[in-house]
Amino acid sequence: MDEAAIRRLLTSRSGGVARALARKSVAVESAWKQIATADGLVNTGRYRSSISWRLGQDGLGLFGEIGSAVPYAGLLEHGTRPHIIVPTRKKALMWKGAAHPVRAVHHPGTRAYNVGHRALRAAIRA
Repeated sequence: MDEAAIRRLLTSRSGGVARALARKSVAVESAWKQIATADGLVNTGRYRSSISWRLGQDGLGLFGEIGSAVPYAGLLEHGTRPHIIVPTRKKALMWKGAAHPVRAVHHPGTRAYNVGHRALRAAIRA
């Protein structure tokens, strides 16, 4: 066996493993965008357009990294616990449709959409 050829296959960014990782990463990215759209998480398109992948390499070898760079992506993926919202610049909170300003809002939290996890499962099944 040609050890150099095997090493290239396993560790080179142009080797067979890298190509397979790239194909699966593209499949996960595509599934993520489709699920986000189907679940109604796309309003302006910023979240969907931020979903991307890259091929990386560390001490353990090659890996595909898929994710979103928008600050609220983690909140969509994992949800939020109930929390209190208080004003930071003013004395009270006010929004369109509110009857009057309030000092705090007891937010019930948001559910986790698990879009990334669902996309990964869909790409593995495909």
